[in-house]
Amino acid sequence: MSEPNHPEPPSFRLWIAALASGLVLLVLGAYFFQARIFEQARGTAEENLRAVASLKSLEIQRWLGDRLIFLSQPPTGVMAANFARLLDGRDAVAATHMLEARLRHLHASSPELKSVWLYDSAGVPRLGSRGTPPRSDGQHRTVANEVLAKRVAGFIDLHQVGAAPGDIVLEILVPLIASADKAAPAIGYALFQIDPAQHLYPLIATWPVPSASAEAILARRSGDDLEYLSPLRHKSVPPLSLPLASPRFILGQATLTQQETVAGVDYRGEPGLAVALKVPGTEWLLTAKMDDAEVYAKARQTLVWFVATGTAMLFLLLALGHGYLKSLTARTQTNTLVQEVARLEEIAKQVRIETALAESEERLRLALRAANQGLYDLNVQTGETIVSPEYALMLGYDPATFQETNAAWTERLHPDDREPVAKIYQDYIAGRLPEYRVEFRQKTQAGDWKWILSSGRLIEHDAAGKPLRMLGTHTDVTERHRDSSRTRALLDIGTLAGALPEREFLTRGLELAESITDSAIGFLHFVNDDQESIELITWTRGALKGCTAAHDQHYPISQAGIWADCFRQKRPVVFNDYPNFADKHGLPEGHAELQRLISVPVMAEGLVRMMIGVGNKPSDYIDADIDTLQLIGNDLWRSVRRLRLETSLQEKQERLQTIYDSINDAIFIHDPDTGRILDVNAAACQLYGYSREQLLTMDVGAISDGTSYTQETAQARIRSAHEQGQQGFEWLSRDSTGKQFWVGVNLRLVKVGGQARVMAVVRDIDKRKQTEDELKTALVEARALNAKLAEAQSQLLQSEKMASIGQLAAGVAHELNNPIGFVSSNLGTLDGYLKDIFAIVAAYETADQGPCVDCTYLDAARALKREKDFDYLKTDIVQLMAESKDGLARVAKIVRDLKDFSRAGEAEALWADLHQGLDSTLNIVWNELKYKCTVSKAYGELPPVWCVLSQLNQVFMNLLLNAAHAIPEKGEITLRTGRQGDEVFVAISDTGTGIPQENLNRIFDPFFTTKPVGKGTGLGLSLAYSIVKKHHGRIEVQSQVGQGTTFTVWLPIKPPAEVQAGRPDGMSG
Repeated sequence: MSEPNHPEPPSFRLWIAALASGLVLLVLGAYFFQARIFEQARGTAEENLRAVASLKSLEIQRWLGDRLIFLSQPPTGVMAANFARLLDGRDAVAATHMLEARLRHLHASSPELKSVWLYDSAGVPRLGSRGTPPRSDGQHRTVANEVLAKRVAGFIDLHQVGAAPGDIVLEILVPLIASADKAAPAIGYALFQIDPAQHLYPLIATWPVPSASAEAILARRSGDDLEYLSPLRHKSVPPLSLPLASPRFILGQATLTQQETVAGVDYRGEPGLAVALKVPGTEWLLTAKMDDAEVYAKARQTLVWFVATGTAMLFLLLALGHGYLKSLTARTQTNTLVQEVARLEEIAKQVRIETALAESEERLRLALRAANQGLYDLNVQTGETIVSPEYALMLGYDPATFQETNAAWTERLHPDDREPVAKIYQDYIAGRLPEYRVEFRQKTQAGDWKWILSSGRLIEHDAAGKPLRMLGTHTDVTERHRDSSRTRALLDIGTLAGALPEREFLTRGLELAESITDSAIGFLHFVNDDQESIELITWTRGALKGCTAAHDQHYPISQAGIWADCFRQKRPVVFNDYPNFADKHGLPEGHAELQRLISVPVMAEGLVRMMIGVGNKPSDYIDADIDTLQLIGNDLWRSVRRLRLETSLQEKQERLQTIYDSINDAIFIHDPDTGRILDVNAAACQLYGYSREQLLTMDVGAISDGTSYTQETAQARIRSAHEQGQQGFEWLSRDSTGKQFWVGVNLRLVKVGGQARVMAVVRDIDKRKQTEDELKTALVEARALNAKLAEAQSQLLQSEKMASIGQLAAGVAHELNNPIGFVSSNLGTLDGYLKDIFAIVAAYETADQGPCVDCTYLDAARALKREKDFDYLKTDIVQLMAESKDGLARVAKIVRDLKDFSRAGEAEALWADLHQGLDSTLNIVWNELKYKCTVSKAYGELPPVWCVLSQLNQVFMNLLLNAAHAIPEKGEITLRTGRQGDEVFVAISDTGTGIPQENLNRIFDPFFTTKPVGKGTGLGLSLAYSIVKKHHGRIEVQSQVGQGTTFTVWLPIKPPAEVQAGRPDGMSG
């Protein structure tokens, strides 16, 4: 009999259920754990790659900026001045020599320079340092034209220059300007070829921490391809180019989609993660990448450990459960397993002689025609008059038709002559005058005025004695009057010259010419020395009357009208019918109308120096008018030229005397035979502490140390300078107090009053030595400060709260490095120059100790002087010193601003200048602003404000940095200040992205920030708000998304009432 089939034991079923549940929990846990740790690994890698890409992008931008600053050539600097001499042929050999020396110095001080070439403005290479001139293709000419036109430096991107794969250069083009005039054109440009392998490539290749696959790559887009510009870590190939559209190509995706973080494959096809950022101001893309294998290596290890541990624990639990089940009953086993399984289920501008009429009337009548006189027969009672033909002709009328009457005669009288002539006539008729003789002006038929001498006699009376008939003559005396007026005018000109300012004198002379020629307008121009342009000096009041046309004080003579033909033909020109002259140019709108015109040139030394003209005479101009105008014009010019020469001579004498008396160097004039002091300037008196009278009674020995530097030695030096020429040496002097000091002495032979004298120019060189010591000290201090700033930056980067200060320290260190770098370089060059100068001095000292002048030692010294190129040393030392002083001045300003800014611990409230604080803060943060925005100032008038300036500087810094951070690429920051009542305001505006309305009420909350993680702490505005509030002020903000933001800080001018009462409220002082 078979055994019955027993049901499967409950313990086995429970064990199977527990095993299945454990496996499900293990798989789900492994999946979620893997997603979590892989996401964390990518986030960490992305953060590290972004930090490296940002740092290297900024370093490349600064490297480019430093190269532009270092290689830029100042206007009228050594290179530009000598290149100008080379181009115009002035001492071209010497200019070439100095330029070559300058290029050698540039190569020595900057090893990354591959070659330097100088081009003229037409793009022709004129001088270079190495090899052959670089290519001159389309891109070269485009950049060169832009550099010459805009007078700013430019660069040609990295490109191949040779056959070898590594022959790649970056070319910087710098304009050469030989004039300090801001409008002067560039005379050419300098092209500097930079080898990127010397600095740029190493800068890119270095990685901050060890890594097996990480690398930084410089690339740029070229059409549909991407060109790699820097060497690749994992592939030694010629410059590589890949299609942008390659599948999953990391840099292709970053270029096409503008994404910064991209995952895909690199140039090898290896999968990886990359952060790609644009280098500001270039077309370059800086990419920091790492292989996936390295990104996720630790995550994978952790996952394996998790799975292994989970599996082991699962089996352990199952084994324990199995044994436990065996000891319980089927139900107990089932419940226990379910319970165990349940437990397992928990993860942001002439005189003509007067014709004397002493002849009788009868004789005059016979001589009328010969004397060009007119006869008249007047009926005194009726006014009817019979005249001779000459009478009519004199006034320009036809004798056949001319009829004279007393009324017509009176009508032709000049208005100013009517009353006096009428009185003389009435007095003669009444018998109160013995004769009738009077001069007056009569208008001719042509409309001009003639001077007439009228003489007459009564020849008939009636029975009662009343006059009936009068005979007389009219004589034209116009010429006599003109000559007389001309003579008076010339006399007046002589009197006025020197009594009036030049322009007023010329105006008075022109008005005399206008009056004598009976003209209505007058003008006077000077011709400039270039004989191509003229200068309007003056117009008469008649010319300006009714003239509304605009006019230029200076303009080209080629644009002048026909009145300037006197210049072109070098002779007077007359236009008696100007409106109908065919070749006239016409007149500007609003100009006074012209009917007649005469203009004459005033010549001197074969050139036209002045043009004078008159116009709108009622009748035609005649030769006499030309003579008058020419005489007056010549006399005016002679007077002006004499006065100018006298003034120039006087000014020159005064200037020379002023220079002599005010020059900083002491000057002594010596008798070359005796060495006696004949004259000194004010600086000599000041330097030695004696009056001029005292020094003229002393000898050189009395103002020297008296031991090695005696009167005999000084006299020997003076005789030597008299006989051999210029002498230069150092001398130990002594002033009135007995203090000894070193001076540099330069002796040269000069002429004073026609006699030979020796002039000694003495300069105190103690200050120079002191300056050199201070220069070295300042350099040491600057380097120490740079080191401290670098250390501060390293420490501050560890604290989120001090992140902005760390950023500033790095920027200031960068700003200090530029001037310190070229000062250090110049000191090195000066050290070499001093060794050469000491060698030359030693050779001359050896020659001076020899037995003769023209000896072998002197020849050797002269040869050494030529060998060392002494003239070049003198010139370049001055330039190097000037550059060094400029650099140190830059360092001093930054250091001074840093000192002012760093007084964070000073809480003493004082009267302070907010503009000084703003400018100091702007100087400190400038490195953070200059690459992405321009800063404009609109400062109002501010009184001193009672405040703790160092604290307000912190407010200004936070607002400026926030404004810069709000500008995505390129924008503008505007600083405005002003006063309203008892308050002042400082407004800082940007053209950034703006602040959304919903965030405006929260921006002053502590720790509130809209910047990305790691970009800000949210404490800047909160700190600024508390400082302003402590100063009893307020901050207002206005913002519009997409247009920008304005923060306005309002502060009281006077100290708070509590402070005035002696109770400081958050501010001491």
